[in-house]
Amino acid sequence: MATAVGSPLIGGATRILAQPLGTAGISTGATLFTGPYPSAIPELAGWWDAGILGSVLGPSGTVLDTMNATVGALVDKSGSGIPLLPFHIAADTTPNPTLMVPRVNGFLGAVGSPDATIAQYGPTLDPDWGLSLAQFDCGSAVSWTLYLVWTRPNWRQGTIEVNSDPTPLIHAMATGTTIVQAAGPAGGGLVLFAGTGASIVLTSTLERRHTHALILRNTPGVGVDVWLDGVQVAQGAVNPLGASVPGQLLLFHDNTIQGSAQCWFHEAACWKRAIDAVEISTLIDCQARWVLGARRGVNLLVMGQSNAEWFTQASASLALAQGVAWYLGAAAWGSTSLQSGDYISPARYSLIAGHPISNSSPPLFPPGAGNGTFLTNPGDGSSPAGWSFGPDGQALTAYLTGAQALVSSSDESDIVFLLWPWSEQDSTMPYANKALYKGSISRLAGLTRALFNRSAAQMPLLMWSAIPYETDIGVQMVRGAMVEFG
Repeated sequence: MATAVGSPLIGGATRILAQPLGTAGISTGATLFTGPYPSAIPELAGWWDAGILGSVLGPSGTVLDTMNATVGALVDKSGSGIPLLPFHIAADTTPNPTLMVPRVNGFLGAVGSPDATIAQYGPTLDPDWGLSLAQFDCGSAVSWTLYLVWTRPNWRQGTIEVNSDPTPLIHAMATGTTIVQAAGPAGGGLVLFAGTGASIVLTSTLERRHTHALILRNTPGVGVDVWLDGVQVAQGAVNPLGASVPGQLLLFHDNTIQGSAQCWFHEAACWKRAIDAVEISTLIDCQARWVLGARRGVNLLVMGQSNAEWFTQASASLALAQGVAWYLGAAAWGSTSLQSGDYISPARYSLIAGHPISNSSPPLFPPGAGNGTFLTNPGDGSSPAGWSFGPDGQALTAYLTGAQALVSSSDESDIVFLLWPWSEQDSTMPYANKALYKGSISRLAGLTRALFNRSAAQMPLLMWSAIPYETDIGVQMVRGAMVEFG
């Protein structure tokens, strides 16, 4: 993972930062972006930038000097004096605040409307938020160019009935036309002039989480040319809008109830002309400021007994996942866990009150083939390295895999480490059981990783003794084992 001031966090496809990064691990390849910017292209009619502080205003009209602050408007850096304003449809009487937040794309920030309540994944963005440009003519007989950089952290979530729908990126209020639409979970890619007879699929696949840069150029008599992340994906496409359609332009909203794309805004610019090929090349160079393409989420699998249950109920696992995502530059974060008792036939869960890792702590959990928990200690003196999943481990397996699994494959691929705030019942064992306890940890971690086809390097385990419990000797045994693992 390489870091440099002003540059994005860069990491491998599967490896996450599992220990402090030493000097030897820092690449010198990440350099500070020095331009060009859209202002390098003449006749700039509008430019709005949420990447850094300095061009975003608070509700009182003063320039924001801190992140995670409420936004009133984005300043037009072109000098034309046309701000981008937060948008909610009139039916929404209690809009969520618009915030400027850091580290959405590497070290660069974004503007959006994160909800304090996480629906499934963080961030859950307001389903009725967008940005509004008061006036822009996207007509077919008008020369114009639009540039937009955004991040989508997830599918739509937290809506009443449109979670599975596509998301609007650019919408013309004058005609009620979504100019660019991003696919939802059902697929469909990125679509130009969605829902019209001139609809064109710009790319057939679009990642669930992504940061992309889009350039649209309309030339009268020629049509619309489109570039996605610097690659031309449409040439001379028919513009089905009227010859001239001046009016309000919406970003990330289609003016319907819960019509938000739930995306982060990074940067946009516009010209009231069709910029030429050399200028297109310059605008593509401007995109080097951003890390473009697929993004990933960070998800934690929480396992354990009552302390793990309390941990998740207090939203601590989400807070931890958010912190990891923040340091790694991930676009989203989440926590996967389920208490026992909610799903039966087969049982599916990762948390069950009172249960230790294995049945090795009599009298409540004596060794024996019929007394297993997450692992079964058969009571024959065998090494934990050969033990099998017990009933709790089988419930974990059913929760994550098979025809009745409750975790989707896409969510499962986001799980990057195991989290065990878990030691209560295990700490009732004598100190002499330390080797057995260490072996049971290794075995359960190994079997769990095997469900994902991951190695220890790909899926680290974070475990700690959440509270002192029962006997001093047992607690010392647990903590001694953890120290030796460390």
